[in-house]
Amino acid sequence: MEIQNILTFFKQIYITPITVGIVFYYAEKEKLDMQIAESLAGSCYILTMSESTYKLASKIYNQKDLEDAMQVACAKENNVQTVLTLDKAMANKYKEIINFILL
Repeated sequence: MEIQNILTFFKQIYITPITVGIVFYYAEKEKLDMQIAESLAGSCYILTMSESTYKLASKIYNQKDLEDAMQVACAKENNVQTVLTLDKAMANKYKEIINFILL
C-alpha cells in the first residue's frame, strides 16, 4: 500500500519520533526525494516520548530490539490502539500488548 493511500484511508495517523528518524534515514540512504519523507512526517501526528516511555519499554524488552519496544511503549503511552507496520517480527512479539495491522 502506497503512503498516500494509507494517509487517505486512515484519517488520523500517529507516528513516533523513531519512525520519523527511520523514514528520513532510508530516504537519505536511498537518495529518494526528501519531499516524500517530509510529506509523511507533515501528514501525521508525531507522538511524544519521555523517560516513562523508556521505563515502559525496558519492562517489555527482552534483550532484542529495544527500538521495537520503544515504538510499542510510545504507542501504549499515547493510547494508540492499533499499529501499522511492515515489521512482522515486532507484530508477533508484541501482539499481546497492542493490535497490529501488517502492511
